[in-house]
Amino acid sequence: VFTTQGWVWISDYDWGWAPYHYGRWWFYAGYGWVWIPGRIWAPNWVCWRESGTYIGWYPVGPKIWWRNHEHAMVHNNVFVSYTNKWIFVDRKNFNEKITNEVRVRNNKEILQTSSRTVANRYDEGKFRYNGPDVKQISKSSGTNIEPKAITHTTETKNSRVDNEKVTTYRHDPPTRTEVNKGQNGSGEDKNRFNTQPKTFIRPGKSDNKKNK
Repeated sequence: VFTTQGWVWISDYDWGWAPYHYGRWWFYAGYGWVWIPGRIWAPNWVCWRESGTYIGWYPVGPKIWWRNHEHAMVHNNVFVSYTNKWIFVDRKNFNEKITNEVRVRNNKEILQTSSRTVANRYDEGKFRYNGPDVKQISKSSGTNIEPKAITHTTETKNSRVDNEKVTTYRHDPPTRTEVNKGQNGSGEDKNRFNTQPKTFIRPGKSDNKKNK
């Protein structure tokens, strides 16, 4: 669904508020799709590609930070996608319910001729969003698509859509100002290490920077 914050996933699952708006996804051949929880809400956590009339997306993978044997912070930003795990649909079906019937199967051929989707602006720069051009989708689908407002709720129920707005669950972590209210007498923020949590992997003496 197109909104004032860009394209938003609307899930039929009662747990869809979590993995479609928080965290990252990673595909492991031994288990399948693995979800890594996160704390930051977003309309979608995917990368987009287009080829002709086809639009495709793939979940954004994790970015892991760790401290090496020299105590320097390093990170692994390797992102590997599996060709057959990309989802492609025809532009005319993009804002319809995604089913096996509308999914395109020839991923390899499409990916070879595809290009990354650049950020677009709606209504002469009214707002900027990542994802396919809504004007082209409107033209292909024969539907006048206008952005809906987003209303957030703290109830973990199915996302709801009406004529003017989209309602989704959202719960943001405490801001730095809110955390600072718990300062001790010395002015030191005793919770400062919890404001921006990261995953730290401490390898042994080897200088192996691969994410295992």
